Amino acid sequence: MTPLRRNSWTGLKTWFSATDGFSQRVARISSGIVILVGCLVLIGWSLDLSVLKSVVPGAATMKANTGLSFLLAGVSLGLQTRKRQNSLTARIAKGCAIAVSTIGLLTLSQYLFGWNLGIDELLFRDQPISPATSYPGRMGVNTAINFTFIGSALWLFNQRSPQRTKVDRIAIAQGLTAIASLIVLQAVVGYAYNVRVFYKISEFATSMALFTAISFVILGAGLLALKRDRGFMQTITSELIGGSVARRFMPAAIVVPLVLGWLILQGQQAGWYDPNFGLSLMSVSLVVILRWG
Repeated sequence: MTPLRRNSWTGLKTWFSATDGFSQRVARISSGIVILVGCLVLIGWSLDLSVLKSVVPGAATMKANTGLSFLLAGVSLGLQTRKRQNSLTARIAKGCAIAVSTIGLLTLSQYLFGWNLGIDELLFRDQPISPATSYPGRMGVNTAINFTFIGSALWLFNQRSPQRTKVDRIAIAQGLTAIASLIVLQAVVGYAYNVRVFYKISEFATSMALFTAISFVILGAGLLALKRDRGFMQTITSELIGGSVARRFMPAAIVVPLVLGWLILQGQQAGWYDPNFGLSLMSVSLVVILRWG
């Protein structure tokens, strides 16, 4: 191996080592923030402090079960960022992940079958039915779906698959996290665009609180950073051509259309043009983004 190639290989290994450390720090920070959010929400419910339950005055509150689920998910994620895991920490991480999925599944079953399992107000009593809360104490359908996916992803991350298995559990876990992130993105867009159906599935389901959506974004970032060298995240974070193209295209494909859509909506609501012109403007903008993004 020539000195030039040796130096290049050493630099590449150093870069991967640095990014691995950075991704683990992202996962740990996300875990800490989510644990803090869960604790603050539970304290808010115990002391009846609205500022800790919703942050934004008058907005939908983060339910107690939601705060508990974030706390459990943060603990599971945090334990999995440790370099060395013993059997106890592995069991705790798995148990927290299973608990998160169970809470989500039980809540979904209540919506699907009209049950009342008594879990919604098991920890604290909620306010009576309001425009933002069709069922006192119950998290929204989209929130329950997300916790089901997130809990399953955390469980898969902590599993040890046989070396010859054809199933890539890391890729499946990252896929579940990506789906949950898209659901959250829909809720965030709903708040930004003031479209109620985006953050509330129907009139018979509880709204996803903005505080909840932001917490999901942080948790999703931590999950995707946890195993950045595996699954489809390996392609995105790679320094090869595919990774470079993916990192360049993602901001243009996600952030720019959302910002443009919001700006076009503001102009339409201000009466500067009609909806047809706004739709045509959005279409042309997307063509430009796809061409030059």
